Amino acid sequence: AMVADTLGQLPALNARLSEAVSRERQTGMQMVQSVLERIGEVK
Repeated sequence: AMVADTLGQLPALNARLSEAVSRERQTGMQMVQSVLERIGEVK
């Protein structure tokens, strides 16, 4: 029964996971962008 419950939740878990991953990626891109801008100001 537990296996069936877990399998039933997989789509929701995958959706939540991909959402978190894309949010992390967005944050990472913004960090890289601000670092590049700071480097550009130093030159």
